[in-house]
Amino acid sequence: MRLTNKEKVRIKMITRLGLDGAWSTCEYCVYPVMMLIATPLLIRGLGMNAYGEWMLGIAISALGGLINLGMGAALTREIACYNENDLRKCDFAGIGVASLAATASWSIFTLILVLVVHAQLQISGDLIGGVMDIKIYAYASLLALCEQIDTIYSGSLRGLERFSLLAKIESVTRVSGVCLLIFMALRTQSLIMILVASISSALIRTVLKGIYVGNYCGLSALKPKWCSMTFKRLFSFGKWNLTQNLGSMLFALSDKIIIGSYLGYSALTIYSLALQIAQQLHAVPSAFLSILFPHFSKFNKSDCEGDKKQVHMVRLVTVVLFGTLAAISIVMLLVIKTVLISWVGVTMAKEALSVTQLLIVSYWILGTSLALHYYHNAIGNAKQVAIANSTAGLISIIFASIAIQHIGVIGGAFGRLGYSLCLIAMLSRIQSRRATFSDKPWYISMW
Repeated sequence: MRLTNKEKVRIKMITRLGLDGAWSTCEYCVYPVMMLIATPLLIRGLGMNAYGEWMLGIAISALGGLINLGMGAALTREIACYNENDLRKCDFAGIGVASLAATASWSIFTLILVLVVHAQLQISGDLIGGVMDIKIYAYASLLALCEQIDTIYSGSLRGLERFSLLAKIESVTRVSGVCLLIFMALRTQSLIMILVASISSALIRTVLKGIYVGNYCGLSALKPKWCSMTFKRLFSFGKWNLTQNLGSMLFALSDKIIIGSYLGYSALTIYSLALQIAQQLHAVPSAFLSILFPHFSKFNKSDCEGDKKQVHMVRLVTVVLFGTLAAISIVMLLVIKTVLISWVGVTMAKEALSVTQLLIVSYWILGTSLALHYYHNAIGNAKQVAIANSTAGLISIIFASIAIQHIGVIGGAFGRLGYSLCLIAMLSRIQSRRATFSDKPWYISMW
């Protein structure tokens, strides 16, 4: 049977999206897989307390995720609408503006960290139980700057749909970086050396991405510059992406900080181990489906027939995600005890088992919302998605802070379950309003 031109175009598009999704998944998976292998070795080299201290430094640096003002996703959406040759011809200013804005915001973030250190020293003469000290704050500040400039360059490459190149850079730098961390931990058993190695790896990765972005968009695009019109255009989307990041930050970091403060670094290590396994249920499909964001960003909103096709595509992906993640979750729940024992030993596995099981259920529910998340951000519903993320994050932090104090580490997992349930309910409601051609109730029309 001969295929029509329309069918050939559709097959070509699906094939391209599949390959891009595979590369995007590869980009994400390298680091978590390497850390799963490396974690027992790092704990053996550093000890439980030093490893927990390092994890807290990473958590604090992630607070700096707000300093790029949502520009990474805004650049992906903006660049996706351009032809590559047009980017060079029009002297695209978005990357330089985003970099300048991120650097200015980073200065404010660093100043806040300095004030926090000063206040804690004035009050107690010590930092968080005598374990955390100034070097962790310095590490968090430098890592935040590297990661957020990295986010801007990564967003640019995604907008150019260079997913394979991005994956190759991530793979090489992440694998070599983790190998260096393992070597330093076992050889020196020094937290300082781990911090230096981590910063060096992040810096090299950022520089490499910047070189390739310069090749595609022109070196002039990388120079920090100011253009009020470009900033307003990027920030009109970025401010809502920033709000979404705030909700996600509340969800992702608050329980870690609360557990570290109330229960100590050993408890935080147990919780981090459980998260490393369970969050892959959300993170891996999130990496694969991230290619939908630049794809939907090109979509012409005035095309009503195309609008219906996109909505049906989102429904199909959501149903497939629900079923696939449900099957994977059941398998994980059946084998997780054996996996934990072989990974970290009987004692730590016993402490982490119930937490990991509840987190698996939480991330299964959260993963089901991915197609809705990317679709509504791409078509201009970022404000509604931001409200949903922030509301769910606020509910999560309130619930988790109470639960952790009363029932221990597993309270953090209950907080994440609450976040997942709230978020998917609100995104489903937004989707039902978008699908105006459906006369079914919102809790059915999402499917």
